[in-house]
Amino acid sequence: MIREINIPQITSEEISAIAVNFPKGIIFLDLETTGLSPLMDKIIEISAIKVRSDKIEKFDSLIDPKISILPASTKIHGINDEMVHGRPMIDDILGNFMAFVENLPIVAHNARFDLGFIVFNLHRLKMAMPNNEVYCSCKFARKAFPQLKKFNLAFLIESLNVHIDNHHRALDDAIAAAHVFAKGLVYLNRGSNREKTAILKDSFLFRLDEFNKKTDYSVPEHLEILKEKVNLQEEIEIIYSGGSHRNKFRPIKPVSILPMPAGNVLYAKCLLSDQYKSFALSKISEVRNIPPK
Repeated sequence: MIREINIPQITSEEISAIAVNFPKGIIFLDLETTGLSPLMDKIIEISAIKVRSDKIEKFDSLIDPKISILPASTKIHGINDEMVHGRPMIDDILGNFMAFVENLPIVAHNARFDLGFIVFNLHRLKMAMPNNEVYCSCKFARKAFPQLKKFNLAFLIESLNVHIDNHHRALDDAIAAAHVFAKGLVYLNRGSNREKTAILKDSFLFRLDEFNKKTDYSVPEHLEILKEKVNLQEEIEIIYSGGSHRNKFRPIKPVSILPMPAGNVLYAKCLLSDQYKSFALSKISEVRNIPPK
């Protein structure tokens, strides 16, 4: 489960860049799950790389979710019911995982999703939230490599000439995030310290202990229909008391319900602006199916 490893293709300059900016070490995390919503779905694989100047260690385990994995999910990551049967449950392994992580900064690609699952399970198991800083390698890459056209992990590693064997398996995606972040730090170290500091600040999301004051992870009763619509990825309309379309129905395509320090949010594509946005559940007053034309 925990052992020392070498990261293929990572250079001494990249390790040095990590050590200069994160001298105590850093964690690169990835999960595979049954779906995209931490409040509804389950972790089925958890992997992390701990990078320090003197050694690199990994934590890697399949997780038995005690529910069936839908074929649509298996098609993405290749993990099926047989592979996870009899593996540890997240309840049994999360404490060991957090001990491995220590209080080091955590990096994940689209980190709100991965850390949402970690936060929700820490809350569910009544475990204290440590003070780890959380960074998003996707946000980081957008500023470190602005010349690129896309910023999904597969495109990034191809553009950066990194070969990964099993994209969409947790360990390889954690390694991929490490490559993206390390190569970005090398590039930024050659420029101004002011620019690097600004980009790291922009890619910072939150500290885990910001969730210690959050006690309600439920979905309000009048919004329960969102769970079904998220699972179906079905376009709907919501009334939202914010933004330029305030208090009017706006069409969206829901993606996930995520825990955030200030409250749960619906992450969705707004069909008016064609942009992905986070909608605070506390500001959604009504949900309805899109009326037929």
